[in-house]
Amino acid sequence: KDVLQYKARFVTQSRGDDASSSYIAADREFNTKEIAKAAMGGYSVLDVPIATPNRFSCVLGPPDGSNLICVDIITIGRKSESLS
Repeated sequence: KDVLQYKARFVTQSRGDDASSSYIAADREFNTKEIAKAAMGGYSVLDVPIATPNRFSCVLGPPDGSNLICVDIITIGRKSESLS
C-alpha cells in the first residue's frame, strides 16, 4: 500500500489589532505545495497566483506533461478549538 508522506507547517497568527491575542493556523500555501509535490513530483507546482487567508489558487503540472490543472480553494467557514 502506498503512503503519501509530506511536510506540514503551522504558523502563529495575531487576532486583528490585538497583538497579544494569537492562534495557531495551518500554513495553507506551504502545506498545499508539499502535498502536491508528494503526490505529483517535486516540480508539479508551477504557480501560486493567489494566497490569501480566504482564497488560495495554484497551477499544477502533472508529471506526464498533460493539461495543466488549476486548483482554487475558497474558505467559507472555519473551525477552531480552544486548548484547556
